[in-house]
Amino acid sequence: MKSYNRYFIVLALTFSVINIILAFLGQAMLEVYFIIDALAFLVITLSFRFNARALTALNTVGAVILVGFIYVVALKVIDML
Repeated sequence: MKSYNRYFIVLALTFSVINIILAFLGQAMLEVYFIIDALAFLVITLSFRFNARALTALNTVGAVILVGFIYVVALKVIDML
């Protein structure tokens, strides 16, 4: 099995398990789903090795997700203040 196939299978299974557990626990805040899925994406992406072209594309996606993560965290911090 190619590493790309393994990567997508691991991502799909991880996101599914995380989201099912959060739903089972009764989590209703969308921010929690986004933050945990973003962290899972970043950790899983860092654990796989890709060629330079694929890594550039994944780094771009990761940067967008990281900006969204920082935005959500900043909104929560501002909300607490």
